[in-house]
Amino acid sequence: MGKIGLFGIAGKYLGTLRSYRTGKPMVRDVFVQLVVPGALALAAVFWPLEPEAIARISGNVISGVSIISGLLCGVAVMLFELRMQMRSQVDPKPTKRETTLVDETFHDIMWATVAGFASVLLMIAGDALASCWAAQRAAYGLAIFFLLNFILVTCMCLKRLSATYSVVSEGWSK
Repeated sequence: MGKIGLFGIAGKYLGTLRSYRTGKPMVRDVFVQLVVPGALALAAVFWPLEPEAIARISGNVISGVSIISGLLCGVAVMLFELRMQMRSQVDPKPTKRETTLVDETFHDIMWATVAGFASVLLMIAGDALASCWAAQRAAYGLAIFFLLNFILVTCMCLKRLSATYSVVSEGWSK
């Protein structure tokens, strides 16, 4: 896919689901952020809820996810600026752990934005596939996976933003 490929963003997000101390994947995080949304999305494909019911709420979900994704893009810009500042800062010199926290927060925000866009596109596709029940269910199932992942990753981003703020406000003040 070249310049529009998003696999690099996905890989960097998956790299944040590891322990900083050991470098090993954190099974709990992988389970909560990938397995649980996958299982719920698969269940939704076979759930007896009529696709029309999902289509009725998809407009509101699309609006909410789009707004949050846009706000996350703004936060990504601020983190990019913070990271550039950290690169040139000498007193106090940011630690490897602090720069890793900012880098991982940035990568998580990028992935949350991608997951948000994916969920919106899949909901739109599900709405457009009303004539083919199976394709519509598959699109809605994938949309649910990305929506749940988006919500969970956004929560992780908020936690990391709070930790980043604590580092900057407490650790770097004189």
